[in-house]
Amino acid sequence: MQPEHGANLIQRDFQATKPNQKWVMDITYIQYGSTVKYLSTIILSLIKCMITNKFH
Repeated sequence: MQPEHGANLIQRDFQATKPNQKWVMDITYIQYGSTVKYLSTIILSLIKCMITNKFH
């Protein structure tokens, strides 16, 4: 089964020229034994840093 993907709106161009122009998000799952954990991150492209993450 293939995952569904959303539209590629930024066409892999992560350069931002003004604040709040491009935000990048990723959700990754990690299998650890019989447990599955999820890591979500949000990156603000203008300053190229992760602004938040959450490990569930």
